[in-house]
Amino acid sequence: MKKILGLIVIVLFAAVNAFAVNGYYIEYKMTASVAGSSPTGSMKLYSTPAGDSRTEMNMSIGQMGGLDVVSLVKKSEPKKIYMLFESTKTYSVTDAATKDGFKDDATYEVSVLGTETVNGFKSTHVKIVRNKQPMEMWLSTDIANYAELSTLKGNEYYGNDKLLKALKAKGVSGFPVRIKAQQQGANIQFDLVKTAAQDIPSALLEIPAGYKEGDALSGMMKQMGLPSMDEIQKMTPEQRAALLKQFQQNGGK
Repeated sequence: MKKILGLIVIVLFAAVNAFAVNGYYIEYKMTASVAGSSPTGSMKLYSTPAGDSRTEMNMSIGQMGGLDVVSLVKKSEPKKIYMLFESTKTYSVTDAATKDGFKDDATYEVSVLGTETVNGFKSTHVKIVRNKQPMEMWLSTDIANYAELSTLKGNEYYGNDKLLKALKAKGVSGFPVRIKAQQQGANIQFDLVKTAAQDIPSALLEIPAGYKEGDALSGMMKQMGLPSMDEIQKMTPEQRAALLKQFQQNGGK
């Protein structure tokens, strides 16, 4: 499970997350595999002309249930990432400026692997190595409204500018219609389902009333029906061992 979450982070922060257009909705289908389990889900992106964005990640994890995480990035607070957890009515705040993985000091190496048709789009297949972490993208300029989608405006710690420059240096342009990443036996893939220009309700970009601040890990664990870290720390060694065994049996490795 940790491997899949780590791969999701790699994909999100190496690829596209916020767009400078007059309101846009983008949807990807997600498939993954790790340690005998095959999580599935979706990633939905919303953006505004002001540069605010919302990402909704939904993932089904078999017997472990599901995980629904919403993240917000505000133009007024570009160094902060808010994660919302509906099941517990909590949110967490990450100060990206203090996290090495979010800092814009990443290096990108791009290799062009060829031209393929993916999800109905003629695409350029590239391998991207970000700080020694490899991933693959299929980029296409044939999708509707590509001119708007190609103008990125996001959190300064996503590294998009450096990635775009590395792609341009290889003569590559386009919007991701497929993204694949691997890490320590885990695989994850995102396939483009839909792009559409639309107005984004302001309520989608705000922390809902009544939500209390907490930590991200506990929020994710509670969403999956697991105890929070505070609750685990209060358990006896026997209770922790039983919880770990149950977690492993349900595919949460």
